[in-house]
Amino acid sequence: MTNKWLLWAGTAALFSLSIAGAKTYDLTFSAPTKIGSAQLSQGTYRLKVEGSEAVFTNTRDGKSVSTAATVENENQKFGTTAVESVKDTGGDRVTAIELQGTHTKLVFNR
Repeated sequence: MTNKWLLWAGTAALFSLSIAGAKTYDLTFSAPTKIGSAQLSQGTYRLKVEGSEAVFTNTRDGKSVSTAATVENENQKFGTTAVESVKDTGGDRVTAIELQGTHTKLVFNR
């Protein structure tokens, strides 16, 4: 019985660490913005990468939206989180996001 309890406790601790260790990045958009298939309103968002999905959670209302992203590993480590965007007919459209402290760049298709 004790061994089963220790195994369960160890598994629960590892699961908690993996959830707590998920890195997030804060982004603020000053205008409505299109990212991949997602349309975001103006505001501050928390970005979390889940496999090949980018999940944006609005910090004001807690609503989340996800979109597909191509994850690229670059040679250099990024010093800041940077958003690359272009002006489009409907406003701003994000083409890529470089993630601070990593070699990871998320690239978004139209």
